Amino acid sequence: MEKSVKVVKTILPYVVVMIGLYLVYDLFHHMAINVPLAGDDWGYAYEGLNGNPLSLAFSMYFNWSGRFFAELWGYVMAANKSLWDMVNPWLFVLITLILVIGFSSKKNWIISIVVIFGLMVSVDTRLRMETYAWIMGSTYVTALLALLIHLWMVKTMITHGCRYPWLMSIVSALCCLFVGLDMENAAAVALISNGLAIGYLWIKKDKTTIKYMVLPLLISIIAILILRSSPGSAYRLTVDNQAFNQLSLIDKIITNWPNFLHYTFVANPYPLVFLNLSVMVSTSLKWLKNKTDKRLFVYFVIAGLGLLFALSPMLYNRTGINALKVFYDVYYTRSSLWIMTLFYIGYTIALIDYMRLYLDTTHALIGIGLLLLAGISNGVMLISPIFGMRSSLYTVYLLIALDVVMLDAFEQRIYAVGFVCIALLFSIQRISYLKDLYGMIGVRTQRRMMEIDYYQNHPEINEIHITRFPQGTVHSVDVEQGDDYHFDTFKKYYGLNPEASVIFEWDPSDLQ
Repeated sequence: MEKSVKVVKTILPYVVVMIGLYLVYDLFHHMAINVPLAGDDWGYAYEGLNGNPLSLAFSMYFNWSGRFFAELWGYVMAANKSLWDMVNPWLFVLITLILVIGFSSKKNWIISIVVIFGLMVSVDTRLRMETYAWIMGSTYVTALLALLIHLWMVKTMITHGCRYPWLMSIVSALCCLFVGLDMENAAAVALISNGLAIGYLWIKKDKTTIKYMVLPLLISIIAILILRSSPGSAYRLTVDNQAFNQLSLIDKIITNWPNFLHYTFVANPYPLVFLNLSVMVSTSLKWLKNKTDKRLFVYFVIAGLGLLFALSPMLYNRTGINALKVFYDVYYTRSSLWIMTLFYIGYTIALIDYMRLYLDTTHALIGIGLLLLAGISNGVMLISPIFGMRSSLYTVYLLIALDVVMLDAFEQRIYAVGFVCIALLFSIQRISYLKDLYGMIGVRTQRRMMEIDYYQNHPEINEIHITRFPQGTVHSVDVEQGDDYHFDTFKKYYGLNPEASVIFEWDPSDLQ
């Protein structure tokens, strides 16, 4: 009997992880097969079908973008959507697997995968549309996967968790090369993570491990230099964002500061909700053991306030209490801008101090590193003229990784069961919602293809009417007046009359 129980305990984490990974694949595959090509996808698909993807990506480096691998991904995947339908779900399967095995111990795999899945499906609607289920937005996902692999390698090296650090160094360097030529803010995170790791090892006088970090650092620097040296990227920034580029560094930061606060702390609240709850539970348990430690009460209060800040948009929507806006409404309430700025500076310092004092060395080191990198990922966007929702993907997932580390640090795992229950219930609700939503999107996609097929067979018609998708379902799927580029690529990709005008119109049922 005891032997059977031991066998079950041994294999159960693997079984649960496999079930979790299957659910991730099934959900993301369902999303992928039901969405149509949209927006920038049309242009990349048309070019990819009529040219060599490598040559096109190389040409884009000199004409438009230094993101060589992102451009290559676009030309290959947009031109072969059935391939993307298969590959995109596997990206999220691998991301989930790395978060589980890379940032939690085996004894917490079950807890970790349930919480990770719950947080993955809880992201903001815009972030989901712009990265999870849009071909050109999935370029952000490829960089995320490579970045997480790199951070896993760095964590393993600095904690001496592998007998082959040279292999880790090579894998890390390859990931840094890919990230550096794929997405700017992810490239900055990779570079700074290497610098932080070397700085930590220098303080510890671990010169043996430092030498393994030199190669990833050098590759990161080289990749970013290549990215920033792109003539096409420089031209686009100069032409498209003249007003922003003329601002001083301070003015750029001031301009983007509301965006930073919103995309870091407001738009995707659930990772912060779990983080604050874990700190509150952990400090409570530690206080029960040592009621003379007054600092635990301070950290509990700060985490409680953080929970209030994170939940305030939802509380406002439920209650309509205007006072709640000061905790999140940075775009329309000046007082909120100051309150959030001051609170989150203090909150970050307190959280770092809490991890330094009350977590074991390894969990504290990794936790503080992930917290800093999550802030840096959106922080580097302060000087960017294009600071949008999808740029915050890395911050969201680094916070998810931090949640995994914090739960893994729980001394008594039984208290983490509450987090599992919350995440499980939330996951069930979100899976049901997303399945229904993307089933409806699939029906709309079929309807659109029937409309397009009709106009393909009647090229003499000079006015093409296409039914819009419901708002908040698919990113860039409809074209607005004045957007000549997307009207042109839409007609080119689908082989429609180039002289015809295209009108995207609402289904009356969507306006009710």
